[in-house]
Amino acid sequence: MPRLRGLLSLALIAVIGLSANQARAGDLMLVVHVGASTLTIDSTGGPFTLPGSDEQHLLVDTAALNAALIGLGSQITFASLGAGSNWTGSSGPAGATLSQTDQAQILTSTPGGITTVTVDAFLDGYTSPSGTTGTLQHSGTANFTNAATGDSSSSWSNYNGTVTTPLPAPPGQVFTSTGLNLNSHSGDVSTGIPAFVTPFSLFNTVTISLTPNAAATVEDLATISTKVNASAIPEPTSIVVMLTSMPLPLIVLGMLRRRRRTLAAG
Repeated sequence: MPRLRGLLSLALIAVIGLSANQARAGDLMLVVHVGASTLTIDSTGGPFTLPGSDEQHLLVDTAALNAALIGLGSQITFASLGAGSNWTGSSGPAGATLSQTDQAQILTSTPGGITTVTVDAFLDGYTSPSGTTGTLQHSGTANFTNAATGDSSSSWSNYNGTVTTPLPAPPGQVFTSTGLNLNSHSGDVSTGIPAFVTPFSLFNTVTISLTPNAAATVEDLATISTKVNASAIPEPTSIVVMLTSMPLPLIVLGMLRRRRRTLAAG
């Protein structure tokens, strides 16, 4: 089932990639998948969006969201949920970022039901950084409490609907609980972006699966971060500096070789 949800997420970003345009730019979204249903949380407003949300901070009304989740048959609810970005991006080392924090839980009082949820984060319209090629970096953490051995949190990131990390995705980066005691996991992975374009979109997703515990609240505090940096196009002055820093014999040797080729051609 988690793999199926991952494939559905891939299909979602394909659709988003085809339909995204400047009208969507700056629209920070979370999409919660539970069973065959989805709940969308949009920075521009909606039943699950708190005042103060914008393209850099998506604030979620977890009380309203949890009521809807339980109504759809989910045993998993959220103690907290949110997303953030530095839209429209940064030309410096910070690059372009998109993150989400998911504090998923199963309370002892919540009726039985679906014990797996997927949360997607999406934002389109980044205009910085810019360059020729780039790097997509994915970072994830999972902090399990009272979670059964084998409970899991899997995640991955996507640039512009074309470059995905970790590969393959799904399931991407997978963390599993080692037992009921608090156990924490983290990791980073990156891949190259062969053709960098602007504007661009960022997407990340996490699938959380938990087992109910009749004696205690089960929890996974998961954080997902996507970061993009671009390789800059060398400026003319940079090229001159590079050439002038080359050893003189190499420059002279190159000139002599070109002269020989010219004479041979004549």
